[in-house]
Amino acid sequence: MAIPDYQSLMLPVLEIACTGESSVPKAEAAISARFGLTPEESEQMLPSGKQRLLHNRIHWAKFYLTRTGFLETPRRGRFAITDSGRHLLAHPPETLNTKYLMSIPAFRDFRNGEDVAVPVVPVESDWATHRKKPWKPLTRPCRMPCAVPFWSTFFRRVRVSSNV
Repeated sequence: MAIPDYQSLMLPVLEIACTGESSVPKAEAAISARFGLTPEESEQMLPSGKQRLLHNRIHWAKFYLTRTGFLETPRRGRFAITDSGRHLLAHPPETLNTKYLMSIPAFRDFRNGEDVAVPVVPVESDWATHRKKPWKPLTRPCRMPCAVPFWSTFFRRVRVSSNV
């Protein structure tokens, strides 16, 4: 059997998220079993050779469902279902694909390139008050146009900061 496209994986990804917080590798195993994929098919790579095809398609399905508001990412590398995703599973459409997602305003705004209000979680960090040292140009001329100014400035900063 061929690996399903990302639109065919949207509903299974949503159903996996319904069981609890999940990740793409966990979803990959469940979807491989659900569609009866052989190990060779599951390990099939993209033409670039940098990522597995199934992994990539699950990511795209998850991405579109997140942009629509059916999934959320509670933390890095994890996804979970939202209340609207549960409502969709309670009343599933005949086919869950991008054509169906275009009927949802949040997804339509995303596809049209409009700014979508995504909630920003404030993170307490000292980066807001972090100040870098001002850059000081070299005082002596350099023969090499690129590498030496960077490295000599780098080592100069290291020496200066270690004396403090």
